[in-house]
Amino acid sequence: MASPTAYARHDHHRCIDDALLAARRICKTQGARLTTLRERVLAKVWQSHRPLGAYAILELLAEDGEGHPAPPTVYRALDFLQEQGLVHRLSSLNAYIGCDSPGQPHDSQFLICRHCQVTVEAQQCRDCRRLPQLPEKSPMSALVTLDKVTYSVGERRILDEISLSLTAGEITSLIGPNGAGKTTLVSLLLGLSQPSSGRVARRRGLRIGYMPQKLTLNAGLPLSVDRFLALTGAGSRARRESLELAGASQLVDHSMHGLSGGETQRVLLARALLAKPQLLVLDEPAQGVDISGQQELYAKISELRNQLGCAVLVVSHDLHWVMAQTDSVICLNRHICCHGHPQSISSDPGYLTLFGDKEAPVLAPYVHEHDHDHSMHGDVVDGACRHD
Repeated sequence: MASPTAYARHDHHRCIDDALLAARRICKTQGARLTTLRERVLAKVWQSHRPLGAYAILELLAEDGEGHPAPPTVYRALDFLQEQGLVHRLSSLNAYIGCDSPGQPHDSQFLICRHCQVTVEAQQCRDCRRLPQLPEKSPMSALVTLDKVTYSVGERRILDEISLSLTAGEITSLIGPNGAGKTTLVSLLLGLSQPSSGRVARRRGLRIGYMPQKLTLNAGLPLSVDRFLALTGAGSRARRESLELAGASQLVDHSMHGLSGGETQRVLLARALLAKPQLLVLDEPAQGVDISGQQELYAKISELRNQLGCAVLVVSHDLHWVMAQTDSVICLNRHICCHGHPQSISSDPGYLTLFGDKEAPVLAPYVHEHDHDHSMHGDVVDGACRHD
């Protein structure tokens, strides 16, 4: 595989131009409508040779100053590009990569560099018609992998054959009803509990930062924020850097007992960041936080994922945020009911069984298909809206 330096010198603009020309030709031949948004999404996929998750693509679209589309619209654009054979979805990474041979049916597997994530597509050999046995996912790309993990207490089975992996750079949300086994699953991921059967594999030397759901302190114990962080053994500079990363540097000298719910969560986040985590585990991070504070905290989580390049696992009951801001969702009820990107699981029978029904849904994600353009006055120029 080419080195990262070689790809840094590579002309990505030419790749984008070639991909767009091919897409226009293929869509014209097939009578498919290649909208401006679909072209923008394809260009973002091709701007590097590294797999990109849907959320990362959303952020890139927001940065180019041409409008910030809603997540469901981008997911549908990606589905369209897949249907036309213009991009591949790497299911193990829940990410997308441009197709080297668009419009030509072929089988592929992928070589992914464990250091820089540059990906090379390996297509079926034309001579022997055999597919090289190449791994879709680098052994080093998963930070933690659970393989058919079961956890029991006595005769009571709390988790049943759980298989999943957490990958650097992705936000994964863990959802499920009370008693679903979420806390137990987190304990297994952190290494605080051992499975009754199955295997938990962590990357060697993996650094994990953990933010608990709540904190209980002795009310009679005087304790400043800085002193609370110092209990971890971290130095003064590290403590201040972690508070700054968490957006809580102004709290350094405050009493822990006088903090609001949102401030306490920021301090707990700073404590988790002291580990310089490759995996950040957040257990109900917005609990006890008001609406505006929740929005700020969730924005901070996304920002940290981008800054640190870490994997983030969020245990959450906030389905609105889960569906809008997460790369991957795990729906748990002692076993994994469904697992995938938010748009795909929102209609999964397992999800609907737990969080709503067809007659009276408890919470239904809002979907607005905006596959059209507007004039300067806001009038629809082409296409039509569809609300689900």
